[in-house]
Amino acid sequence: MKIFFNGVMIALKSGFVPHDEAVGLCVSLLGRAVDPALVTREGETPAEKKALVRDGIAAAGAGDVQSMLGTTSDIGSLMLCDFMALLDLLENDGSNEPTRTFAAATRAKYQPLYDKVQAGEVIFPHQVKNVADVMAEAETRGRAVVAALTS
Repeated sequence: MKIFFNGVMIALKSGFVPHDEAVGLCVSLLGRAVDPALVTREGETPAEKKALVRDGIAAAGAGDVQSMLGTTSDIGSLMLCDFMALLDLLENDGSNEPTRTFAAATRAKYQPLYDKVQAGEVIFPHQVKNVADVMAEAETRGRAVVAALTS
């Protein structure tokens, strides 16, 4: 990984180097304090490049992997509940046999889990959070990931 200070490469390290370590390396090599905003890194290998993207996503405010996974889980479980309501409508649509067949088969797949949700045996995080907050969190994380990927 290439380490730059103010646009000038000052070090070449093997493997991913977190930003704070790159700043420390610059301080050590230059013998003075540096503005962290002037320290940049460039990956050389595919693994280093991927690590930089992930680091940028976290730095952009999308949160760590566990936070993003939690948001994804919230949205997925919310969609499951909404999907089951849609299946109710589709299954009762008297005008379209293929739609009813699909809805019945899909319901059979998800119904056991949904029954547990309805009975309170399984409680998804989105059920104890404000749905508007779940949606806002997903929007914020999504924007942060896109900002990191397009910067």
